Amino acid sequence: MSGLWRWAAGGLVLVAAAVLGLASSDPQALGLAHGTAIAVGVLAAAAIAAVFIPVIQQRAVALLSGRDNLARMLRDECHAVTDGALPRVREVSDALLMGVHPSAPARGDPSDRVPAYVARDADEGLRAAVRDGGFVLLVGDSAAGKTRSAYEAIRQEIPGHRLLIPRGPESMQVLAEAGFRLSGETVVWLNDLERYLGGNGIDRLLLDRVLSGPAHVLVLATLRKSLYGAYLHGEPGGNATAEMSRSVREILEAAGAVIQLGPFGVAELRRAEKSADPRVRAAAGRGGDASLTAYLADGPALVEIWQASWASRPVAAALVAAAVDLRRAGRARAAERDLLTRLYPHYLAAQRIDPPAEDEPAVGQALAWACDLHDRAVGLLASRDRTQRYEVFDYLVDHLQRDPAAPAVPELVWQACLRDATPAELEQTAVAAFAMRRPEIAEAAFRENASAGDPLALNSLGIILQRQERLSEAEAWFRAAADQGEPAAMTNLGVVLADQGRLAEAESWYEQAVRHGELGAMYNLGELREEAGDEAQAERWYLSAAEGLSPGEQESARLSTQDDADISIGQPMQTAATMAMTALGGLYQRQGRSDAALSWYTRAAELDDPDAMSALAALLESEGQAEQAERWRRQAVSRGPRPRYG
Repeated sequence: MSGLWRWAAGGLVLVAAAVLGLASSDPQALGLAHGTAIAVGVLAAAAIAAVFIPVIQQRAVALLSGRDNLARMLRDECHAVTDGALPRVREVSDALLMGVHPSAPARGDPSDRVPAYVARDADEGLRAAVRDGGFVLLVGDSAAGKTRSAYEAIRQEIPGHRLLIPRGPESMQVLAEAGFRLSGETVVWLNDLERYLGGNGIDRLLLDRVLSGPAHVLVLATLRKSLYGAYLHGEPGGNATAEMSRSVREILEAAGAVIQLGPFGVAELRRAEKSADPRVRAAAGRGGDASLTAYLADGPALVEIWQASWASRPVAAALVAAAVDLRRAGRARAAERDLLTRLYPHYLAAQRIDPPAEDEPAVGQALAWACDLHDRAVGLLASRDRTQRYEVFDYLVDHLQRDPAAPAVPELVWQACLRDATPAELEQTAVAAFAMRRPEIAEAAFRENASAGDPLALNSLGIILQRQERLSEAEAWFRAAADQGEPAAMTNLGVVLADQGRLAEAESWYEQAVRHGELGAMYNLGELREEAGDEAQAERWYLSAAEGLSPGEQESARLSTQDDADISIGQPMQTAATMAMTALGGLYQRQGRSDAALSWYTRAAELDDPDAMSALAALLESEGQAEQAERWRRQAVSRGPRPRYG
């Protein structure tokens, strides 16, 4: 019946259209007077409208509704959106919105919180990378000037680009799922990249989709140096944390350019001393270890204020300490007032300070004081949009993380991070806990994610258990992840099996991992073949692994071998590729092929492998090149032992 009605409606429209055309062009053909013809024409037009207008209305409403929904979503998920459109770079004049740390107000102008910019030595390379587009990453300590340099670079080089500033970690995924696409030249601004990683945040697939369009797209991100080192290289003495954050590491390795910003150098300080801004000149005249930009943001002064407040305002000091430790424990989001209120008494007790008689009024006053600027650039804490959530100045977090005598993160903070956490937060907490030698916390966090069947969590849980020599449990979790097709788990399962002497099974899993491009499996196959006396096959697998070093790994290795200790990451490269290079050097040296051995040792040493440095030093010394040998030997000692792969 519905088909009949559709055909009937179509026939009615055709008849009406014919009548309308004929009546308007030749009224006599229908035997109509002119006036009557007009009436017929009107009736025919009405018949057409009766059929088409509802359809057109429905489609228009749907289209406008879709556009309205997308515009509303843009406003909800991105900063600075007006009239449903992303702003252009030149239209965003508020550097503080971009995440630039404010300075103290200029004299006579309380609204001027952004000092004059001082050109950095890295600007030329940064601006060239901005022009090239792709994924560009700035790495440095808190308040090193990363965000300001990035902001000035896009204003100078690509002011006409649209600017997308996500509000939260899931914003990019939400927009992608809603069908939003970058249709033109765009900057995706990811200040403090760690806030957008893990869980439903930005992953490698989404990053590739963002960068794959025909238009010039720049993904510009900043990241604190300590986090960059942990994600890429892992904790000192091992690569487990890097492996557990492998999804994050894959994003970092996709960076086409990695720009390092450290403290101001001599030339930069000279430029600062000539600045027209008295705030900049004053900061340039200060000594100490902090960067000029850290002084402008009052970082060192705020550390002193925090430390002094234990005597004068202990509740405020304890609340700040709780906020700092939540960040150290991997919780990136702002801390809720209720959570800080539950945590702060522990810090008072640790200082042997009695809690206040009335909790709520004391906490309210302390939070207000901690958020007060005190004639400084920023407060110890900040509450955005007058919410009950508080962010701690990240310079305080970096200060404590750099202090070898800093107290451990207390148990109740770890437990707080395990409760009411998203999968991404659990992952960040697990990685932080493992790096701080709290494997039981890492295990609890990953068990939560593994219970949902997440293969990366299954693999990470296996790593934790393997490190504790709980091999049968580790094997089970690796196998569960490997059965879901997780290549790293296949390699790790092979390692556990090989450690138990089950070499045939191990080799089978290595071969499966190799089909997914796993360099660790290639290296491990090379080891198995060499131990079996098959040097030709060992050489083949070592070569496959050695030639597979990704551009991101090469870039991070280049950075980590810089001579400037303030700029370098300071962790050895922990890749199967560099280990394979060293193994090739050893294989060729045993075969008497000294030139080939020297070549591979040198390649691995230049990529920061300390074992290769030691082997290269010994080979050079045996060939009478004592001076070069001593240089590599000193560098090997400074790097320390190489972490174990797999």
